[in-house]
Amino acid sequence: MTWRQLLLSALFLTSLGRLGAAPAADRTGDWPFYAGDNGAKKYSPLDQINRDNVSTLRIAWRRPQLDSSIAALLPANFRLSNNFRSTPVMVRGVLYASNGIGLAEAFDPETGRTLWVQKPGGPGSPGSPASEDVSGGTSNRGVAYWSEGANERLLTHRGHSLFALNPKTGEPIPGFGNKGAVDLNDGLDTRLGQWHWTSAPLIVKDVVVMGSAMAEQDSATKKEGQPGDVRGYDVRTGKLRWTFHVVPSAGRSTSCRARAKTDGRRGRKNRGATPAPGTSGR
Repeated sequence: MTWRQLLLSALFLTSLGRLGAAPAADRTGDWPFYAGDNGAKKYSPLDQINRDNVSTLRIAWRRPQLDSSIAALLPANFRLSNNFRSTPVMVRGVLYASNGIGLAEAFDPETGRTLWVQKPGGPGSPGSPASEDVSGGTSNRGVAYWSEGANERLLTHRGHSLFALNPKTGEPIPGFGNKGAVDLNDGLDTRLGQWHWTSAPLIVKDVVVMGSAMAEQDSATKKEGQPGDVRGYDVRTGKLRWTFHVVPSAGRSTSCRARAKTDGRRGRKNRGATPAPGTSGR
């Protein structure tokens, strides 16, 4: 993809984040967004730890990439990747994060004790049905939280599925997609590869914004690939609301069409990665 396309997709996601920006983390200690707030300020007003006492900090607890209940289900020869990149969010005194194989977890911030772990398998998951091999996922960068009155949910993705979970129990929200999951391969030509992304979901008002990633530059083995579109899903139902085409296709009139360099290759399935605000890379 060209640097103009990369810049366009980055600005698009960043502008969405600012549109739905909420107040930054406050003095209660909550950190309800992946990057502090939807504007990716990454700022906290907490001042208990400062330049005078930071050198006295000691480790209070440690958590492995996987809770023991999940680790026990893995094959004996399974090796976890050392690319563990999940950043927790904290809502009402509970930490939420994805683990080393992409399953969401809730745990106590004071003790590190596990409260619940997302069950592997389910509709739309890799290797569906629920007999999916627990090892069929990889680490991603985090989860997203949404609430409206008493209605709340945790949004996470694994493989090519977007999940809505009950933050108190980790159980799927039945009314979201197909029994709590949306297949992100829907609408894609999977002959060009499966949907893939490692960033945390971005929630703007009542829309879950999902980008996508693909092999590019030196790691690409072919010219064709998934287009890297950005899609918005209804946070309550999982229904697709809209699609933003990062690389305009033939016959599609968009404001970015004139700026997308196709070099006479408009018939190709060109790729365009969509970095999320508050992240470095995909």
